[in-house]
Amino acid sequence: PKFPGATQLTYARLLLPDLTKCPRLLYLDSDILVLKSVAPLFEMEIHDSGIAGAIEPGIRTIGADLKEGFPISVNPDAPYFNAGFLVLDMDKIKRNGLFEKALSILNQYPQFCRIYDQSPLNFVVNGDFTVLEPENDFQNSRYYQSPVGFLRPLGTRSINIHFIAPKCKPWQKFSTHPADTMFRILLDEICPRWRTREFKKSEIKTRLRMFFLHLYPFLFRARSML
Repeated sequence: PKFPGATQLTYARLLLPDLTKCPRLLYLDSDILVLKSVAPLFEMEIHDSGIAGAIEPGIRTIGADLKEGFPISVNPDAPYFNAGFLVLDMDKIKRNGLFEKALSILNQYPQFCRIYDQSPLNFVVNGDFTVLEPENDFQNSRYYQSPVGFLRPLGTRSINIHFIAPKCKPWQKFSTHPADTMFRILLDEICPRWRTREFKKSEIKTRLRMFFLHLYPFLFRARSML
């Protein structure tokens, strides 16, 4: 399937067996703010499939990603992982031909791969993966916790934050959410010229909206006095 953004680099994930000889890999999408230590993940036990990942809260089971008529038998009740944060045992993955099978599904049945390479990976693994604790890959942060609720885990570095929703990428749409702010501060250090025209427009609109929100109490008070 064609990727909606400017890059199809997500498919490079399926080429990892040809790109490296490392026995254990940690694969991270670029929309993750890493605060919690990932060192223990390199020592953890992983199921025979060779994959460890966190459950995707918005999908949770394979059946939620299945389209009617999919020709391969899978368990619709099997758990479903988010492929943006994965611990990979490359020896097991190569032995099982896991990524080759996922690529084959992509090539033969792209119409059933709604979430690009994440869908076929889940279809091939069929629930046989090691489930990571949610704090390793805390997804869609704005929707699950308030800004105030985020201050403690940010301060204690107890979670890794994954901005998976298309409308909450910190570099695309301005937000005063503390997780977004921290992401942008780090991005300023890496690439000071990252701000696009789209982001600047979003920031101006948001700041104007916040300015007028502060005026509303005075406007209503003045109106009541008339």
